[in-house]
Amino acid sequence: MKIIEKKLQSKTNNPEKCEDNIVIDDNFVGVIDGATSKTDYKIDGKTPGRFASQKIEEAISRLKPEATLEETFEFINGYLQKCYKDRNIKDFLINNPRARPTASLALYSVLQGKIWLIGDCKGLINDEVHTNNKEIDEILSQVRSLFLELENLKGISKTKLLKKKKGREYIFPLLKQQFLIRNNTSSQYSYGVLDGFECFTEDVKCLDVEGEEIILASDGYPKLFNTLEQSEKYLKELIENDPLLFEEYKSTKGVYQGYNSFDDRAYIRIQI
Repeated sequence: MKIIEKKLQSKTNNPEKCEDNIVIDDNFVGVIDGATSKTDYKIDGKTPGRFASQKIEEAISRLKPEATLEETFEFINGYLQKCYKDRNIKDFLINNPRARPTASLALYSVLQGKIWLIGDCKGLINDEVHTNNKEIDEILSQVRSLFLELENLKGISKTKLLKKKKGREYIFPLLKQQFLIRNNTSSQYSYGVLDGFECFTEDVKCLDVEGEEIILASDGYPKLFNTLEQSEKYLKELIENDPLLFEEYKSTKGVYQGYNSFDDRAYIRIQI
């Protein structure tokens, strides 16, 4: 493999707070998106999302080159379990699932010739973008968009709405309950993530890799293009036109004061 280009960027401009990650070795290339925390809980002084992305990176570096899809996700969850046990927090996380470190992942296996998507990371193969979006995010983005439009129609400026984070506050009670449908196949809104506990491989999208180049990215890129420059250009124009992210592109959060984007972002383009 040859790395053509890559980027890892914190939304806050502070790399120590970035919850996305990129992993590269001879056998695997991956983009990890640690989930934004819904609590104030920290592990080793880090948000659960950052902790998850770092530990998943460590786990991938220890994977057998020939690991299958099932073996890969079982190993990563097992590694997270060990990290919890080492810190004596496993029982706490069992009883407080909202606090669990969780992450999405786009992982390319060289020997398997596959890309595996769990959660809402993205892949681009032969000019075709592949996603694994969570239905709950799409619903809450629509709800937030409607709320912000109604507030704007009542005379509250977009600048004030963004500064006060009113849209995020409106949907936050539902965001805090999202853990109830995480890896929960009994829910019609179930979605898969890696959190060190049960993972259902039917939530993983498996893509055959053909051609000479592939791109992996986190959902910090609303639209994925064949080059980093194009993907960044689209994001920049979107933020300039719709910083609240409720009209042109609907999101569960906007671009807050002092931030460079609405989310951390990771992008890697490789030649096979």
